[in-house]
Amino acid sequence: MKHAIAFGVALCTCVWTWAVPRPDLVARVAKGELTDAYVSWWGYDATDSTRFIRAALSSGAKKVVVDRGNGPWRSMPLVMKGISGLEVFFERGTELVAVRGAFTNRVDTLLTFLDGKDIRLSGYGASIRMWRCDYARAPYCWSEWRHAVSFRRVENVVVEGLRIEESGGDGLYLSGVRDCVVRDVICDRNYRQGISVIGAENLLIENCTLSNTRGTPPAAGIDFEPNNVREVLVNCVMRNCTISDNEGAGIDIALAQLNGKSRDVSLLFENCRILGNQYGLRLYTKNPPSNAIKGVLEMHNCLFDRSENGVYLNENEDMPIKLNLAGCVLQETTSDGTLAETPMDEAWLARLFPPVASAEDMGVQHVRDRGLDRAIVHDARPGERVSFSPLRVRHIGHFVFHAARAGTVRFTACQWRLGKHGRLSDRVVGVKDAAGKVVAGIKMSEIGEKESAFSVEVPAAGFYFFDVGDSGALFALLSADVPVAIDMTETHLNLNAGEGTFYLPIPEGSGRFAFFVGGSYPSEFVAAKVFDPSGKEFWRDDAVMRWRACFSPERPAPGIWKLVLARSPGRSFDDFMCEVAGIPAFLFLSSEKYWCAPPLVSPCAASKVPQ
Repeated sequence: MKHAIAFGVALCTCVWTWAVPRPDLVARVAKGELTDAYVSWWGYDATDSTRFIRAALSSGAKKVVVDRGNGPWRSMPLVMKGISGLEVFFERGTELVAVRGAFTNRVDTLLTFLDGKDIRLSGYGASIRMWRCDYARAPYCWSEWRHAVSFRRVENVVVEGLRIEESGGDGLYLSGVRDCVVRDVICDRNYRQGISVIGAENLLIENCTLSNTRGTPPAAGIDFEPNNVREVLVNCVMRNCTISDNEGAGIDIALAQLNGKSRDVSLLFENCRILGNQYGLRLYTKNPPSNAIKGVLEMHNCLFDRSENGVYLNENEDMPIKLNLAGCVLQETTSDGTLAETPMDEAWLARLFPPVASAEDMGVQHVRDRGLDRAIVHDARPGERVSFSPLRVRHIGHFVFHAARAGTVRFTACQWRLGKHGRLSDRVVGVKDAAGKVVAGIKMSEIGEKESAFSVEVPAAGFYFFDVGDSGALFALLSADVPVAIDMTETHLNLNAGEGTFYLPIPEGSGRFAFFVGGSYPSEFVAAKVFDPSGKEFWRDDAVMRWRACFSPERPAPGIWKLVLARSPGRSFDDFMCEVAGIPAFLFLSSEKYWCAPPLVSPCAASKVPQ
């Protein structure tokens, strides 16, 4: 064995010191004399080879071979940032395995490529494996993000021939990728998804098998699920794939975070077999018809066979995504044990989506202009704190308040844990002025499960904004001494199991507006009532599941309209949603403190607001 040497390698800022089996070859790689390299040149440790793998991948070699040696290559999390022009080739029979007992952080991923381009990961007959069974019990904290392989913000990606299994999250996670090919890959027995596509442009997935996902929702074979309105699903193609025996859907297309401001989606599935999943296909947008994502979903010659719940399409009464289906068949076992085949054709779609009055038909559009530059404020109890309904925001709430002067603004709020794995938010939320400058902070750690007081110091009169949201917690603003609204300019509002009232001031001369209310398919309902300014019930639905619209008259009565949300009698009450369209998209928490942007003359008794 040669003596230990220390050396630096291009593209890596660290210096390694250990006994290297082939220091001569490693040195030639560092000088650029060799473009192909084997991980074993840096070393092998049957217990933990992380340092050798990381050194090889960071060495500057254009092709790094994970060679078949004495056993599996065991590794801690590997994060390769800013790497470009690299092929990682696994020899047949090679295994890259997570070090058992490690990966205790919720987001530990076995292999991550971040902010790079021209990356190829291939290995027919090779596998990447984690320890799914371990992560679901102590001492591990619950997580759905212990992925096996992750590409984030990477261009020109190829993943080919690998078997990816037993992750504590997704087999393959793709976010912000462009020009990506996944071919001949098997994703088996992963915890959350076989493949998650968070955002992709020009994606081809072909000849892949996605099976036996079990553990935590969505538990799909593949899940197309953007995280925010800026993500894209453009020119995504899935061809000749088998998706089978997953605990959730075979194909999950979850577009809840996209809306009319997002780029149109374009998804194509060809010659795929979707067999024995809970749902064959599940597509939902969640955003209301006035602000729905647009695009096209094409399916050609796909077979959906013996899924527990068949195919589910959308939570709107209509379908904002254009569906082009050709040669697709839904096979289901009937109650008497026979097999029924249903062509998924135009007649089938017409039965799912009978004609309804759309927001477009009624002339109601989502309004993105907040109108704050012309807003008029009404505050019947200046400086006094008024109580709000305990309407519990899920995911994120965009709050806006108006301060009449510089000084202290007082609030109370509450957090609730969401589900058995939920935890209260402890981050600091920035309070921004109209120019986007952070002027104060809200310490969420000081807001507990009982009503908690907090205050904000503002430097001047005007409007201020803060966004509250956490995947593990619900939030309710319970009182304030200033006018407060929930802003839905960007997206609709998600709520959870809280009853109460929202207020909507309608100025004189306003045109038609609409409330949109939705439960959550297939079994979560909400009861909704709308009252006009005279207190008369204008509209009601005691069992809303899919999105429903309440359209006002063409010339609505001016004054305060009310939206009352409550438990649907005798039905499950959990997640539900709402939005307003046709006027600036605010819902107010009090009828005594609010503002409005009049088209002509406002009924609001106040003066013009300083900006």
